[in-house]
Amino acid sequence: MTDSETVVYIVDDDASVREALTRLLKSVGLRSQAFASGREFLDASLPDAIGCVLLDVRMPGMSGLEVQELLEGRGSALPVIFVTGHGSIPMSVRAMKSGAVDFLTKPFDEQELLDAVNQALDRDRSRSRPPATEPGGDAGAAGPTGRGGGPFPEIPRARTGGGGRGSSSGRDRPDREELTP
Repeated sequence: MTDSETVVYIVDDDASVREALTRLLKSVGLRSQAFASGREFLDASLPDAIGCVLLDVRMPGMSGLEVQELLEGRGSALPVIFVTGHGSIPMSVRAMKSGAVDFLTKPFDEQELLDAVNQALDRDRSRSRPPATEPGGDAGAAGPTGRGGGPFPEIPRARTGGGGRGSSSGRDRPDREELTP
């Protein structure tokens, strides 16, 4: 699969929201496919593509949370981002515990939505890509830290301080501070 096959599915009963999200995604070069209901989305024949779902919570007939549960029941690992005008804390907790990437309330910040979409697409890309293996070793043998050639890149550590002002010893502080009770 290539990034040109990437698609963002929009499931919202409000036509103006579907149109606005379609325009926003198109403005950043992302292809989308919009559905007016959860049933319409679940009944559609979807391409085998990297993607994610922007899913409204409250829709007539079938809620977004029900759609998420049915996707999970079908074995779909398609990442879900909830977008709702009627969210509650228990609802967002339920969605996140079921694997949602994010839970955004309308009106939402466009950049916040695009960041969530990018995170969801990255999640789907990593799920869709077979794990890398090194000659003579198992994929991911080094564990999730990325040290020793595992599947995750090394993340540079932020420096927590230096020998400048405010340093009592004049030496660099370690990357991790010890917490004492």
